[in-house]
Amino acid sequence: MKVLMGDNYHKLADYLDSCRSKRNITDYDYAGGISAKEVNEIIEESEKFQKVVIAWLKSNYSTL
Repeated sequence: MKVLMGDNYHKLADYLDSCRSKRNITDYDYAGGISAKEVNEIIEESEKFQKVVIAWLKSNYSTL
Protein backbone atom coordinates (compact mmCIF):
# COMPACT_ATOMS: atom_id res chain seq x y z
CA MET A 1 0.00 0.00 0.00
CA LYS A 2 1.39 3.38 -0.99
CA VAL A 3 1.43 6.07 1.65
CA LEU A 4 1.46 9.53 0.12
CA MET A 5 2.99 12.58 1.73
CA GLY A 6 -0.22 14.51 1.23
CA ASP A 7 -1.46 17.69 -0.31
CA ASN A 8 0.68 19.80 2.03
CA TYR A 9 3.54 19.66 -0.46
CA HIS A 10 1.90 20.75 -3.72
CA LYS A 11 3.00 24.35 -3.14
CA LEU A 12 6.55 23.26 -2.42
CA ALA A 13 6.57 21.02 -5.50
CA ASP A 14 5.46 23.98 -7.63
CA TYR A 15 8.18 26.15 -6.08
CA LEU A 16 10.88 23.55 -6.72
CA ASP A 17 9.65 23.10 -10.28
CA SER A 18 9.84 26.84 -10.92
CA CYS A 19 13.41 26.83 -9.56
CA ARG A 20 14.25 23.96 -11.90
CA SER A 21 12.84 25.88 -14.86
CA LYS A 22 14.76 29.01 -13.95
CA ARG A 23 17.97 26.99 -13.56
CA ASN A 24 17.46 25.46 -17.01
CA ILE A 25 16.99 28.89 -18.57
CA THR A 26 20.14 30.26 -16.95
CA ASP A 27 22.11 27.15 -17.94
CA TYR A 28 21.28 27.56 -21.60
CA ASP A 29 20.42 31.21 -22.21
CA TYR A 30 22.38 33.47 -19.90
CA ALA A 31 24.61 33.36 -16.85
CA GLY A 32 24.00 35.26 -13.62
CA GLY A 33 20.22 35.10 -13.74
CA ILE A 34 19.95 33.68 -10.24
CA SER A 35 20.80 35.86 -7.26
CA ALA A 36 22.69 34.75 -4.16
CA LYS A 37 19.48 35.32 -2.18
CA GLU A 38 17.61 32.90 -4.45
CA VAL A 39 20.38 30.32 -4.11
CA ASN A 40 20.28 30.55 -0.31
CA GLU A 41 16.49 30.30 -0.35
CA ILE A 42 16.44 27.12 -2.44
CA ILE A 43 19.16 25.57 -0.26
CA GLU A 44 17.16 26.31 2.90
CA GLU A 45 13.91 24.99 1.42
CA SER A 46 15.63 21.86 0.12
CA GLU A 47 17.24 21.14 3.49
CA LYS A 48 13.86 21.52 5.25
CA PHE A 49 12.19 19.26 2.71
CA GLN A 50 14.97 16.67 3.03
CA LYS A 51 14.28 16.42 6.78
CA VAL A 52 10.56 15.99 6.13
CA VAL A 53 11.17 13.28 3.52
CA ILE A 54 13.59 11.36 5.74
CA ALA A 55 11.14 11.46 8.67
CA TRP A 56 8.30 10.35 6.36
CA LEU A 57 10.38 7.49 4.97
CA LYS A 58 11.35 6.31 8.46
CA SER A 59 7.71 6.46 9.54
CA ASN A 60 6.23 4.75 6.48
CA TYR A 61 9.04 2.63 5.05
CA SER A 62 11.32 1.85 7.98
CA THR A 63 12.88 -1.10 6.15
CA LEU A 64 14.49 1.09 3.49
